[in-house]
Amino acid sequence: MADILDCSAVTEVARLARAAAALVAIEIDGKAYSTVPLFDPRKKEPLVEPLVVHSLAGIRDYLVENRDNLTREALMLHVVGPREVRLIGPTFGDFAQRECYVVAKVYDRFQDLHFQIGDWCELEEMVIALQALFVASHDRADVLKLLGNVKDEQVKTAADDGTTQTVTARAGIANVDNVKVPNPVILAPHASFPVIEQPPVPFVLRLRQSTGLPEVALFMCDGAEWKNQAIERIRDWFALELAGESPPIAIIR
Repeated sequence: MADILDCSAVTEVARLARAAAALVAIEIDGKAYSTVPLFDPRKKEPLVEPLVVHSLAGIRDYLVENRDNLTREALMLHVVGPREVRLIGPTFGDFAQRECYVVAKVYDRFQDLHFQIGDWCELEEMVIALQALFVASHDRADVLKLLGNVKDEQVKTAADDGTTQTVTARAGIANVDNVKVPNPVILAPHASFPVIEQPPVPFVLRLRQSTGLPEVALFMCDGAEWKNQAIERIRDWFALELAGESPPIAIIR
């Protein structure tokens, strides 16, 4: 074992010697560069472990109470995305580090229900997901009505022009009518913090033949624009909630 350690040490010393021999400092446009990678041996200063909350109110209350006596002028609210907000401080130290004091992360309802937008699923799964994961609206009611009346193995794709799709659905106890699948449908998924109004999103609703009842899927078709809307609404919520606080907190997005 000692021989192995000695061999490793010798190899490392040799490597360092070769690197030192190859090191050449050059200057380009007034800036110094080296011909081999250099590493700073100093350790970075330790950062605090941020508090994790699951609501925007958690960050607001932390700011208002300020139990840690933070300098408010230096604080910033960073709206990372529709599901995450961070309360951060200024950079410090030689490594330009930044403290994160509180992070708010919204619960992912879709993951909890094991439902994924863009995946094909059974009609019953979609009916449950629409009621549990989407805000009640006129379009949601229309889709639920349609899916609740689809007859077994009767999806018609011959009349599919990419915008509308014809399916067979029960109009009464015995009568069967051809019903058009509306597209796009405007739905508002619970995808951001509950205190803001969930942005409406256009979805393409598709059905396809399966071994039993048809399968159904929802596909977003807004280019993720809803995320920008959610970020703006989170910013507006904080601006309103912290309007009376002095000095004001910078909100970046």
